Amino acid sequence: MARWHLEPGEVTSGWEPVITEGAPDAAPGRRVWLRHVPTGIEVKATVPRVHGVPDEPPILEAELRKSLFAELELKVSRHLGK
Repeated sequence: MARWHLEPGEVTSGWEPVITEGAPDAAPGRRVWLRHVPTGIEVKATVPRVHGVPDEPPILEAELRKSLFAELELKVSRHLGK
């Protein structure tokens, strides 16, 4: 039996800054999220901010999204009983 896979077209993603008290430079990073639209299941993780590196989505964030996709796929699979 073939393993069930999550359809990428059913997943939305985004990021939001992690807000901390104090100066904006004190922000620890950004929170990355992926959501399976049909079920509403969501996974999140925080990408740490690296001082001295421009605030562009880093390679680490891309790797984190891959990891989050695998986590989301597992959660949705369990939810759907696949």
